[in-house]
Amino acid sequence: DASGATLSLDPKALGIQVLIDHKNPVVSQNAKKLETYLTSYNYSEAAISLATISSIRMAPQQMEVVRKIMAEFQRVAGAAAQNGDENAKFALDYLMELRNP
Repeated sequence: DASGATLSLDPKALGIQVLIDHKNPVVSQNAKKLETYLTSYNYSEAAISLATISSIRMAPQQMEVVRKIMAEFQRVAGAAAQNGDENAKFALDYLMELRNP
């Protein structure tokens, strides 16, 4: 992007394995889906999985991973949206609507 930061969503670097290993099957299953969606840049599906995961109470260190993933997702999807990616625009709008119903 313009800042020189790479536009990649590396699940391993983001620590998603902590969520995949979570004992709650909803968290675990959505984290597995999220991993696939992040690597394929399927922003809208990633946003849905990320929203589901973030709505579940977890330990503070797990919530920190969720916040890290969310921040990186918004950075990369934001750059893609600015470049005209409609899927990224939809994903960001979806997450915004969840925060501001």
